[in-house]
Amino acid sequence: MSITLVSAAQVTVATSGTEQRVVAASVQNVVALYLSAPASNTLAIHVGGTNVSTTIGAEIQKSTTLKIDAPQGQYLDIHNMWVDAGTNGDKVSVAYLVRV
Repeated sequence: MSITLVSAAQVTVATSGTEQRVVAASVQNVVALYLSAPASNTLAIHVGGTNVSTTIGAEIQKSTTLKIDAPQGQYLDIHNMWVDAGTNGDKVSVAYLVRV
């Protein structure tokens, strides 16, 4: 087995307080997720489940990248991860590692 890096589309939170999925479709065998907030963002991005908000979830400051690893021997369900932003139009770039 090998690991492949997949770069997904950038996610834009059009309206602050309205969460967006990290990826639009289900992805199998994800072992790590990278979320990068560009320097052009105004505020932090938050990532979490369906209850993510502008104050709930793991915080990603602008100009930084958050890496989320799957527990040993398991996979991440990134289709059920969501992001929200404190400012309309803030973005996050998504990349992930897939075991193939």
